Amino acid sequence: MIATAHSENHPADEALPIPAPPLARDVTNTTAAFTAEANRHAFPPGASPIQSTLMSPGIYPNTTIQGTVIATLPLLDVQDDTGTLIVNPDSPVNLKLGDVIRAEGTLVSERFRIHLNDAKVRVLWSDVPIPPLAVNADELTGGTYRGRFIELEATLISANTTSEGYQLLLRDRETTFSAVGSNDFHLEANSLRPGSRLRLQGTATSLSEFTHDLYPFIMVVNRVDVIAPPPWWSPEHIALAIATIVALFLGAQFLVHRMQQWHLRAILKEREQLAYEMHDTLSQSFTGIAYQL
Repeated sequence: MIATAHSENHPADEALPIPAPPLARDVTNTTAAFTAEANRHAFPPGASPIQSTLMSPGIYPNTTIQGTVIATLPLLDVQDDTGTLIVNPDSPVNLKLGDVIRAEGTLVSERFRIHLNDAKVRVLWSDVPIPPLAVNADELTGGTYRGRFIELEATLISANTTSEGYQLLLRDRETTFSAVGSNDFHLEANSLRPGSRLRLQGTATSLSEFTHDLYPFIMVVNRVDVIAPPPWWSPEHIALAIATIVALFLGAQFLVHRMQQWHLRAILKEREQLAYEMHDTLSQSFTGIAYQL
């Protein structure tokens, strides 16, 4: 006969709680985090996606948009999941990159360009800046990524500092363009050497008040990094090397010529001295012979 014993603390008719497996808890937490992030970036009620009016030119009053700040000065550029636009606030507002804002104003949609005028801007929260898209100048010339937060590498042609900030003239492949920045961004433009390879982050625009119809686009930058110094084979360095080689060659020729002259003078001097000595010796010999005769 088999006897069954029951614990006093856990009666036979009471079920023990079964904890959730660690993997199930991780999946639940991850799903909740993804859902919260998706709700955070979803379009709130009353806000319009920026891209919705891109192909419908016109003026849309009382339009509300929500997005992340990708540029502050001299242009306030805002980007959401569909596109970007330029915001002209009705009053000065202190913003930084990564701020998520809601702006309400009159939206003006032109061909491949949207801006929100007289906008009332409100900061919702601060977030990390949007990572830039790596592009080249040819893609920007075609207008594909204009207005987006981008990263571009180019070769510096010249750098100038103005009262409003700085201006860089750059070249990427066969495309020449300009980049501008405000005084709020600390950059010693005069310390940049022509020929340096730069990495720039910011936004690109084709607005005539910036390009002055001289360049296909102009880049409003908020960060510049020097990734490579000017190459040694620049035209200036090649000309300097050729001039140095020519100077050394001429110097060597001059030195050889002078040495030949010194050697010739030494031989002539030695010959003259021998002639004098021979003349004196012969004179004495002839004088002696004459006395003997």
